[in-house]
Amino acid sequence: MNAKAKLVLGSSSIEIEGSEEFVERNLSWFKTSVPSEPIHLGSNDNQEVLSKQSTATANKAPKKLSEASQGGQKPKKTKLIQAERFDIYKGTDRPSLEDFLVQKQPGEAAGNRIVVIAYYIIELLKVSTFTEGNIEYAYKTLNLKNRPTHLRQIIINLKNERDWFEQDEASGTWRLTRSGEIFVSEKLPLKNEP
Repeated sequence: MNAKAKLVLGSSSIEIEGSEEFVERNLSWFKTSVPSEPIHLGSNDNQEVLSKQSTATANKAPKKLSEASQGGQKPKKTKLIQAERFDIYKGTDRPSLEDFLVQKQPGEAAGNRIVVIAYYIIELLKVSTFTEGNIEYAYKTLNLKNRPTHLRQIIINLKNERDWFEQDEASGTWRLTRSGEIFVSEKLPLKNEP
């Protein structure tokens, strides 16, 4: 059963909507977190109103909480990605990763850089998958600017929006899709091409 609650704090208000348990949990949190000033509790069709005069909250815009966005859990911390080494140096049949990035000119956009690094690992090194740690290693070793702080999320977004990657669920590693291969091989021309 869904419930709604509206907390009025001076001239601001906060609306909470979701299951009764969710609404009660958040109301309890607000009741214990609000400084001890007179609080008026009233109910009206699954609504509770807290009236409070507070200069700290009076100028804030109304906020809306939903069960989907809160989930009753604390936000998860970003998982620290450990750099995983791979061969970035020039070989007899391939350029170094640094030279390859110069040739492909992906710019400073994280997505373009990531797909070029993945292409290098899969197509030039002939490895079937790459990891977030490989990307981290490339950024750190080559001192690339604008290293993404949410690397995993960027890769997921590129998977969903551009279909450049697919994840091996069992191992947690990533593969380059045909779309990603085409982007690097055909849409990022070599520097000396017209």
